[in-house]
Amino acid sequence: MESTNFVTIQAKIDEYKDNLARVEEALKRNADKVRDEEARTQRERDLTKLKNDLEKAIEYNQDLLKIAENRVQEFFSSVRLTVANENHKCNAYYEQDKNWHPAHINKVNEEEQTAEIIFLGFADKYKLPASYIQMLVPPKQPDLHEGQEVEVLLQDGKWYPANIQIFNEQAVTVKLSRWGHMHELSYDCVRFCTNPQKRPLPEREIFEIPNSLKILPNDNEHVRLKKKKKIKALKKAWRQNQIEKETRDYTSSWKNFQQKAQKKSNESMFRTPEGIDSKVGISTSGKAMTKNPERIKYKDYFEQFTKKDEEI
Repeated sequence: MESTNFVTIQAKIDEYKDNLARVEEALKRNADKVRDEEARTQRERDLTKLKNDLEKAIEYNQDLLKIAENRVQEFFSSVRLTVANENHKCNAYYEQDKNWHPAHINKVNEEEQTAEIIFLGFADKYKLPASYIQMLVPPKQPDLHEGQEVEVLLQDGKWYPANIQIFNEQAVTVKLSRWGHMHELSYDCVRFCTNPQKRPLPEREIFEIPNSLKILPNDNEHVRLKKKKKIKALKKAWRQNQIEKETRDYTSSWKNFQQKAQKKSNESMFRTPEGIDSKVGISTSGKAMTKNPERIKYKDYFEQFTKKDEEI
């Protein structure tokens, strides 16, 4: 799973503490080994300043860490789980990275208030308390319409922009904005766009693993290796086809460009001139030069308009 701000802040604190220990050790060595008084004093000032900066950085990041922990605590759920929540999507809290991730609920124990979940995109099962689970709130059907831009949650645990094609009481069919693939999803996998003004990415082809070659949790090691080899071979062939297609498109576009260039320039700039005074390589050869307009002094120009006003 992706690293979070919580983990990043903790890593910075550890790094600053290591550097602080080195600076303190350098201060001790400076007092014992540097004999030149002026050099020792200057080095001590620099190390002391660096020590103070590191201590401030540690204190600042520790405050950020507390804020991050408090925000995580605010998201803990107090809603009781029921059997009706099984086979639904949720956000589940993962203790190792202190963050929430999309997950699928397999089973619910109402007495213990625990649930067996699988984080989307991973195969491992986890048993979590109800406070670590937040049910996703699906949009209401009256608020949806065909062609509407939404975001959908897929099996890899990521949200993608899509357009609604068809929807009924049980499910909604969407078309991914980027690749054009169709998916039939439950309503808890749909949410309104967080940034509706952002245009969808252009469509492009991607490699899809056939359902028969998808690795299942109950596959043994031999079957897994066999499927991986077939997937690798299919992916290699797909990449080769993509390269050939791009080459054909590039060649076609280049030919079109050449044809347009030839049509645009039918005559050569080095054609034989027609007139006696014409020159080779000049398209306007043989024609008279452009004459500059006759200059009129400002005074004469002003007098012309003054006479017109008097006549009127």
